[in-house]
Amino acid sequence: MNGGTTPVGVHYHACYERHDPGATHPESPARYRALRAALEELPPEIVRLPGRAATVPEILLAHEHWYHDLVYRDVEAFADQLRTGDTAICPESYDVAREAAGGVLAAAEAVMRGEVSRVFCAVRPGQGESQPAALPRLVPSTRAASRRSSADQPASATA
Repeated sequence: MNGGTTPVGVHYHACYERHDPGATHPESPARYRALRAALEELPPEIVRLPGRAATVPEILLAHEHWYHDLVYRDVEAFADQLRTGDTAICPESYDVAREAAGGVLAAAEAVMRGEVSRVFCAVRPGQGESQPAALPRLVPSTRAASRRSSADQPASATA
């Protein structure tokens, strides 16, 4: 602990290097290896958090069922890109994406248990490459959600 304060956490893992969208794509395993090497140099006071694979029901909290199935089928069919046209993939992308989602969930759980005060998660493929479901239906359950200002709330909540 940092002088009685809750430590900061970090999550990263070599498994994310298995997502390889191709030699010409900027999101390369080599780029992640460089980031991972830098994170490994962080001081020991920063807690290294393990990951896990997200379950399909967990994934469906943030993504529509059709989108999950599209990703799964495209990866299983050895496609180079999702049919949506926005994401380069490889045969490992589905499993790595489950690890990425699970790693972030495990990190959030560590914050909720008070093991760490906050966490940096270096995961890939990034969530910016995916289609969100109707996220407002989710019930905020994190400390961060309780600290939101009215400016962060949907218009219907502040009217």
